[in-house]
Amino acid sequence: MSSLLLKLLVIVLGISTIASFQISDIQLPDSFQENPLSLSDQQRVTDLTSSIQASEWLGPLAPLAISPFFGITCLAGISQFGGDYLPVNSFISTNPILQNPTILWVFLGLTVLTSLPRLTKVSKPAAQAIDQLETYAGIITILVIRFLPGMLESGEPAATAMVVQMGVLSFSADVLLAIAAVINIIVINSMKFFFEVMVWLIPVPLVDAALEVANKTVCAALMAVYAWSPLAATGINLLLFVICLFMFRWVNRRVTYLRTMIGDPVWALINPNYGTPTNDRLTVFAKHEFESFPAKSKLILQSTEQGWQLIRPRFFLSKQVVDINRDGNRMTMREGLLVNSLEISGDQPVNLLFSRRYLRHPAKLAELIGAEQSDEAFADDLKADLAGA
Repeated sequence: MSSLLLKLLVIVLGISTIASFQISDIQLPDSFQENPLSLSDQQRVTDLTSSIQASEWLGPLAPLAISPFFGITCLAGISQFGGDYLPVNSFISTNPILQNPTILWVFLGLTVLTSLPRLTKVSKPAAQAIDQLETYAGIITILVIRFLPGMLESGEPAATAMVVQMGVLSFSADVLLAIAAVINIIVINSMKFFFEVMVWLIPVPLVDAALEVANKTVCAALMAVYAWSPLAATGINLLLFVICLFMFRWVNRRVTYLRTMIGDPVWALINPNYGTPTNDRLTVFAKHEFESFPAKSKLILQSTEQGWQLIRPRFFLSKQVVDINRDGNRMTMREGLLVNSLEISGDQPVNLLFSRRYLRHPAKLAELIGAEQSDEAFADDLKADLAGA
């Protein structure tokens, strides 16, 4: 999980806390405050209401993870044109944001802009480079759609009153569902991204266009299921989430690797300063398992007085560090077509991969990290590399 995910969780907590704010209770006569239902009946009503709200909230997450912009377009279309034909769904039927025609046309336009580059192998890398931005934009949008209407209603509580106690911390049910939604979308979207890149590496011209059509078809079909039955859509979403979660750790390392290899050169073309090395730190990936680092682990290579240091930052855990002494080891930098390589030979042999972000300044990069440049090209095979250990 990246630092950007942590920021998103902070946003979720902030939005939900504001949305959960309630005005002071009005003093009513005792007869008005008595509940005619027994405690068991009240609990049944509460459980049923929470189940319906959870299904309406979790149901559309799978199609949103598959295609964020198109998924929101479908939600807006269902909200604006499906009211007379579909079952009542409080999440979309009365949502003022989804019922705004501007939202429909804006996200339809974004869908077209992000889908067209995916139709050909030449332009698809650019689309894949901004895939993560689309994902996080979709997450923020669905959170705004969920919480903003309640925040705008004066005198009405926006979130459910149910509070879940976790040790010394307490959260409303909406906060926990929002955090679960963020994790749900990221896990399924990571699997989708990995599959798309693997298909891009297949040397068949029309396969990318066919995949994009299938992507939108599946997204629309899942949204149709959600419009018909949020509970059924939630079941499908949970099934997909469990399957993707089972493979998430293995896939996530490779997704991070792919996004770096594809995205860095694109951003370097857009922003030349991003492609200029300025210090002796370089983001690298272990080609194979090395010391305590799994294959495709994202590492920071840093030059030291004694040699080099490989650092693996970890979320909520202490970082892992491996020192490589300059005496007895030699680092050679080779350039490839899609990926560059740093080969350390000697007492601690390891092959490290890094992006072509610094394509225009290889000599400066080699000087900063203390590596020797080689005229021999690195024979990279991205597909075989991803399918490896």
